[in-house]
Amino acid sequence: MKAFTTSILAAFALILTSCSKPEQLAIVGRWNEVGTTTVGAFHEDGTVEFSTGASAARGKYSFIAEGKIKIELSGKGAALGPRVYQFTLSGDKMAWIDIDGQRSEFLRAQ
Repeated sequence: MKAFTTSILAAFALILTSCSKPEQLAIVGRWNEVGTTTVGAFHEDGTVEFSTGASAARGKYSFIAEGKIKIELSGKGAALGPRVYQFTLSGDKMAWIDIDGQRSEFLRAQ
C-alpha cells in the first residue's frame, strides 16, 4: 500500500511540474509580429529582445499567472514600465492583449 501511495504522489508531482512550464518552454525562440517588422526573441533564461529595423530593446519576461505575461524592458524601454499582457500561445501562433485592449499577434520565425 505504501508503494502504491508513493507512486500516486510521484505521478501527481510529475503532472504538476509538467503543467507549470509549457508556456515557458513553448515561447522560447524568435517571433515575428504580424503586420510589422518587429521581431521578438525569447530565451530560456527569461530574457527577451525586441528589434524593429535599427532600434532594439532588451529586458526580461515572466509568467505571472495562467495566461498572463509580464515584460520589463531595460534601457530606453524602461520608461514604459512593466507591462502585463493577456497571453495565448498555440503552436506557432502567439497573441497578446494589453491593458487597453490592443491585440498583437506573432508567428514563430522559421
